[in-house]
Amino acid sequence: MSVDINYYSFSPSRADKGFVNFIEDIIAVRKKYIKTDDKGPDESVILTDRQQDLFEHANLGYLIEDSSFNEELLILELKSIDLHYGSIENDGFDSGKDEMLYIEALVESFNLEIENEDNYPRLPTKKAWLQLFSTINQELLDKAINKLKEETGWEEKDCKSGLLFYLECARPVMVDLKDTKDSVFVRYYHNGGEAEPEAAEKLLLKRANEHMKKYNNLLTPVL
Repeated sequence: MSVDINYYSFSPSRADKGFVNFIEDIIAVRKKYIKTDDKGPDESVILTDRQQDLFEHANLGYLIEDSSFNEELLILELKSIDLHYGSIENDGFDSGKDEMLYIEALVESFNLEIENEDNYPRLPTKKAWLQLFSTINQELLDKAINKLKEETGWEEKDCKSGLLFYLECARPVMVDLKDTKDSVFVRYYHNGGEAEPEAAEKLLLKRANEHMKKYNNLLTPVL
């Protein structure tokens, strides 16, 4: 089974600072990329680096192109923008199938706490990820490498390089979770619309509804 997972260290206070520019950013991106008669982007509109980064990394579509109000789509995009403004995200990992193998090897070798024993995939909790990065040593890493080798039949050097690369992809998120006082662990997988764990989804949904009310009628007709 192939599963794509994104991890975030989400700071509400960091996101609030980003939302100061929200309306300005969306107006600029909408002006540049809104489709008219199948024309491409309006090259006369020059975006700032911040605005271009928002367009490239937040889940936008409705706010840019739609011409009628849709609360469900609006909430989804406000959640995505909130994450963009307020998060440190893991680097991209190409193979969801390999990712599951790495996670399983780490769970088994480090005896990591997981979200729900009855669910697959077996995904480590925030506490478990922090535990892993605080206790990692060569003995435990070798154990995970050997476990991966047994499960896959890969060469040891490939197991080692793949596992280390995966840990490096996740490290920035876990460091920020540890160092940022108001950080919240957020995980998305299967490109689903809801975040995990449940407390993270509730927080993002609550904030999206607050933003919808706060910015009401400032970006008609979509907001």
